[in-house]
Amino acid sequence: MAHYTFVKRRFLQYTSALLCVWLLLSYLERRRATSSSSSVHPISLLLRRGEAIHRARQQEQPKTLEEAVNKYIARHKRSPPKGYEQWFRTARSLKACRIDGFEDLYQSLAVYWALGGEEIRWVICSTRIDKADRTKLLGHRQRQEQLGTFGGMGRVRVRGGQVVSINELEREGSLGFESDARKAFHEMLEATTEQFNVALPDRELRLHHHPETHQPTPVDMFINAYDEPRMSLPFELRDGLEKMAATRKVRAPINESLTVYSFGARPYTLSKFDHTCMRGDCPTSIEALRAACPPDSPFRHAELPEAPGKDPVITQKYTKLFTTACGNFLVSPRIEQDTWCDQPDLASLHSAYIHPLSFTYWNQLFPVFSNSRIGGYHDILIPSWWYWFNESPHLAHEDPKWEMKKPNLFWRGSNTGGYSLDLNWRGWLRSRVVSKTNRPSEWPHIEDVLLADADDRIIHAKLPAAALNSALTDIAFASPDQGHPNSLYYQKTEPSFRYTGRVPFSENYKSKMMLDLDGTAYSGRFRTFMKSRGAVVKAHLFREGIEDSLIPWYHYIPIGVRLTELYSVLGYFFGGAPAVEHAHKLGLMRLVGWRKTKEAERGFSRDDELRQIAQRGTTWASQCARREDLMLHAWLIALEWGRLTSDDRGRQSLVL
Repeated sequence: MAHYTFVKRRFLQYTSALLCVWLLLSYLERRRATSSSSSVHPISLLLRRGEAIHRARQQEQPKTLEEAVNKYIARHKRSPPKGYEQWFRTARSLKACRIDGFEDLYQSLAVYWALGGEEIRWVICSTRIDKADRTKLLGHRQRQEQLGTFGGMGRVRVRGGQVVSINELEREGSLGFESDARKAFHEMLEATTEQFNVALPDRELRLHHHPETHQPTPVDMFINAYDEPRMSLPFELRDGLEKMAATRKVRAPINESLTVYSFGARPYTLSKFDHTCMRGDCPTSIEALRAACPPDSPFRHAELPEAPGKDPVITQKYTKLFTTACGNFLVSPRIEQDTWCDQPDLASLHSAYIHPLSFTYWNQLFPVFSNSRIGGYHDILIPSWWYWFNESPHLAHEDPKWEMKKPNLFWRGSNTGGYSLDLNWRGWLRSRVVSKTNRPSEWPHIEDVLLADADDRIIHAKLPAAALNSALTDIAFASPDQGHPNSLYYQKTEPSFRYTGRVPFSENYKSKMMLDLDGTAYSGRFRTFMKSRGAVVKAHLFREGIEDSLIPWYHYIPIGVRLTELYSVLGYFFGGAPAVEHAHKLGLMRLVGWRKTKEAERGFSRDDELRQIAQRGTTWASQCARREDLMLHAWLIALEWGRLTSDDRGRQSLVL
């Protein structure tokens, strides 16, 4: 029960108490309602739930500064940072979707409230890099990874209310590793000062010889260039610091002697706890990451597979907290992600846990700002550089009208996500999706599919997997990628894999459903898909900072990483008739029989409901994922971080 209490406490931090109670009652009602074959289809209930959450969010958004400050204080038990009033007024003028939100940011920063500003500054300022080392980092990625200490880390500095230029950082020898991620965050803050005509916060340093005097000093942030996150704190360390922060206590400054929470003796070096491994010599990442789980959690003491990913087992044993009792539909992607410590089977179901492409992590507290994060890591999330630079632009003329799109689910991509060795790729998310939707017709596999009739009542149907795949999916690899040559050969010859080579990105737009999946980390395609006229189906464990403005089953369709419910999702929206027709064409009717076929044909299609999800996704992209929204997010990060790194945090707090 101790671990359940911990998970519950963490979840309650994300939403208001009222909404949590409503969701719990709604969820229990769904579990009762879906116990009978004549019940309302779970997806119909989930769609209604999404609409209710959207209405509640609209009503809860603060309209005045005073209301926003009161909500902030009620949620975080402290006043907002100085400068919040300008941020709020700008956000309101831009009609921003997120004002009373950003829960991932505050969750990430919670642990730093147990450290004094002096200690945080010491950690940051003691990590310097000279020009010679920087040349090595820029010149050779492998050398960069071997160094570890500064591999892929670049500095963004705020001084005098402005962002310090890259040229000045280079002259000071403090830039670190230049990357698209660092450059994008630098530009976001720079654009904020110029477009909104505001000054970013300096931190305030209390002079020891004049305690009453406060001197402004630069605010530094280290930006992670890697796709993968970097900081994984042991549970005991993180939990201890968060409890200390919750009681408004700050641990004593570190001295030369080592303590339980010490970072190591001065001078501070990341090499004290930096862990870097290359390609084939990496241990399984889960061996290290599960130290972030509570001691009594299943993942912490589970027996790990000898060959993670080689023989993945799909089970719903660990999904009761976040799926429906009937059909295993994903109720909350966030709970699926947050309760990873209760799901030991994930050790063989995601490349980030099986064998990530690169694995450089720190198991002590060092503030690192990253574009995405998966369970086990504690990086501070910042807006994605992929979105800032519009790396995957949506071209409206390439996007057909809804009526011209195919009624199927589309995906193309490479088998990225990790480094494949032997057969470990079998457990990767992308591998399992492609294999599931391309099984040869000679493999007589029958799927249980939950369809719905015209009155939203459940129809339990059995249909051949090959017919479902042929009728409702167009999913394939462009190529195998990132692995040992022998392992890549095994992928090329896998009978349930299909390869088409590269296709134009616009091919995604020809289908009514587009699938979005984790790769090496988060998927850079997501915002582009949301901008399109199609509906997005998303399976992911990597979380982005932009996600807390999204509502599953309202803006997009979530599916769990076990993919159990995939065919039922397709059957609900596209109906049963297309799969029955393809079963006839493929000569597979003998596998299910005439009666089962007639039952499946009653499965009603819901094109209008799917179109509404697509339209709401497009609205979200145009109103909640603009460049201005990325700037507002970056600005708020700077405000909060500037206060955290100050000696007198009270002076850096807003007073109305």
